[in-house]
Amino acid sequence: MDERPSTRLQDVPHLLRDRLDALPDRWAAWREAFREDPALLFRTPAFRILLWIVGGLILLLAAQALIRGLTPPGAQGAGERATPWAVLYVACSDPACLHATSTRQARDFKAWPLTCEQCGKRTVYRAAQCATCARWFAVGPGEAAVCPHCARTAPAAKAPEPPKPQRRSDDAEDPWGP
Repeated sequence: MDERPSTRLQDVPHLLRDRLDALPDRWAAWREAFREDPALLFRTPAFRILLWIVGGLILLLAAQALIRGLTPPGAQGAGERATPWAVLYVACSDPACLHATSTRQARDFKAWPLTCEQCGKRTVYRAAQCATCARWFAVGPGEAAVCPHCARTAPAAKAPEPPKPQRRSDDAEDPWGP
């Protein structure tokens, strides 16, 4: 007669009941065998499965720590919040001064013009960088974006005609602006 358990689905509840009934006897026999040979614990399938699970968890944690160590600090972005401040490049529009600097203002700042640190006049507006000389110059509202540094050094015969003034918004230099 075959000693293997039946593989039919209808016999599963009966096999489970038989195993549960025999559980106290099997547990007592295993404890007795363990007292005689404590190394029996290391030869059981349950211990091997537990060992594989713990080893896998250790491997996953090591891989996660390695990835976290190799990732640059600013790349996660999870703990970052938007600041209420913005750094703006500004310049004085007074032709005698033309001082350029950066300033820290609130993001919803609209109180233009600012006071110039060098000349003390209220002629400081957002700045644009010249494509020719790479210097910063002020672009006031409704004014053309013409670099005064390049206009000074340009020959008098080739005086560039100023472009027509265009309406500018505060964020015209940003790539998403109109």
